[in-house]
Amino acid sequence: MIPQGGRDGVKKLLLDYKFHLIITSLLIISSLLQGTALSQSISFETIDKGEVSYFRYGYPDFSGSEIVIKDWKTWAWFWKRHTEGIQPPPPLPKVDFRTEMVLVVILGHQTSGGGPSIEIKSIEEIFPFTNISGKRVRVLVQENREPGPLDVITNPYHIIKVPKSISIFFEHETMEKACFDNSQCSENQFCLFQEGKCSGPGECKPKPELCPLFYAPVCGCDMKTYGNQCEAYGSGISILYNDEC
Repeated sequence: MIPQGGRDGVKKLLLDYKFHLIITSLLIISSLLQGTALSQSISFETIDKGEVSYFRYGYPDFSGSEIVIKDWKTWAWFWKRHTEGIQPPPPLPKVDFRTEMVLVVILGHQTSGGGPSIEIKSIEEIFPFTNISGKRVRVLVQENREPGPLDVITNPYHIIKVPKSISIFFEHETMEKACFDNSQCSENQFCLFQEGKCSGPGECKPKPELCPLFYAPVCGCDMKTYGNQCEAYGSGISILYNDEC
């Protein structure tokens, strides 16, 4: 026989569980209706980055490229063309294609240096806590096509390796005006610094209005622990590192 208080306690736990389940479902549905997806950051490693890739270098009609490489043969083919203007040619970087893949972004033919650039800023796994099979990854690319002061042909690029995923899609954004604190951004934005850095220059980014209810602690630049990346960004705080403070 369960004491009355025990029954009440069990009922309360069940009600609390149902409440949190409903709230989580509403957050997911609301995010989808707003055209945004819940996501989680994925770390990556830069293999090479610079102003001149020899892949289609000197072709005036080359407007840039996004390349996903998932096997050694394609990687060796690309690396040979990427470095064919360098003597002696650099060795092929090691990549374990059983668990990793290579992502390449190239800005394309530019008629100046010291200005045009391209960089993979972040990689996010979409719906990391649902039952959707396989990983769907969003790659955020920042580019600058404003002319620089140098009279030289360039072909800016960024090459990284990242854990292998099934579906990849790239999103491009133009480089925004730099900020150094939140006061330089609009009311619903904050100055986002690169992860691990708590000072400028940064970029003004929108504060998220809804955040998922899962615990993936991050330490903010205010030395406070937040439940996940989204909660920190919602408070207008950049991330110092992924863990509790």
